[in-house]
Amino acid sequence: MPTTHPVLSFQASGDTVWLWDPDPARGKDTSRHALRLRAEDVQLVAATGRHCAARATPRT
Repeated sequence: MPTTHPVLSFQASGDTVWLWDPDPARGKDTSRHALRLRAEDVQLVAATGRHCAARATPRT
């Protein structure tokens, strides 16, 4: 899970959260940009301003 740059989150479905990582390092295959996570394993923080210092981080 990326922790150095923002990702897009989509509406949770049950206990699953889908994220989209725009990082070009994931390659041209767009299916590699989608991440599926258990909702209980992440904390999502909304981005504010032009630069996002906030990020989705794993819960401990």
